[in-house]
Amino acid sequence: MQRPFFSGPPPARALADLVASGADVVSALEAYEARRLPATIQFVLVNRANPPDAIIREVYERTGDKPLANIDDVISREELLAIIDGYKRVAGYAKEGLAAR
Repeated sequence: MQRPFFSGPPPARALADLVASGADVVSALEAYEARRLPATIQFVLVNRANPPDAIIREVYERTGDKPLANIDDVISREELLAIIDGYKRVAGYAKEGLAAR
């Protein structure tokens, strides 16, 4: 299973934990940035390669931008779910990742 970019506690809790650890606010923000920036950069780069609108792009490529009566004629439900689930994993919203938080 691909590890989500934004694993660990939710951002507000992660920042609150850093501040509560006794660090001054500036140091806490710097530590938070150091912890989150690499994952954020990776997330942005993945989104550039396979953006959230990947379904729209896939349907466009398959139809040549011609009108369609039913999306099921162009892309299967399984393919749609695979695209959606892949994005959830990248974004850190997969059920498994959320349950672990």
